[in-house]
Amino acid sequence: QLENNISLLKILFPVVMTASILIGAGLSLLLLLQTSKEAAILRVLGTTRSNVRLTLISEPVALSVIGVILGVGLSYMVWASTGVLSLRQLIMSAGLYLVGVIIGSVVGVMLVTNKQPIDLLQIKE
Repeated sequence: QLENNISLLKILFPVVMTASILIGAGLSLLLLLQTSKEAAILRVLGTTRSNVRLTLISEPVALSVIGVILGVGLSYMVWASTGVLSLRQLIMSAGLYLVGVIIGSVVGVMLVTNKQPIDLLQIKE
């Protein structure tokens, strides 16, 4: 029974990783689209577009790196004794998740900062 479960986990691992990448990218994109008002205020105050982009990208990426480090550490402690997942697989999956977060962050920042500040400040109901 245990061998069947382990073989099923090995089959589902790529599916879960693909979903993880898409979730990381999607959440980063949506969270950055929510910060359009803050980006517009920074632009109105005279901050350059590149500084706004750097500021907006740094938060989700830093939080994701901290979360990945904690997640890899806890996962390694749990899975190290079973031998189902190696440290290499954990680091690879964490790296792929971070790639998804970075892609979602870059796309979100570009969508937000390419608009004029006055367009971002308008109330849409």
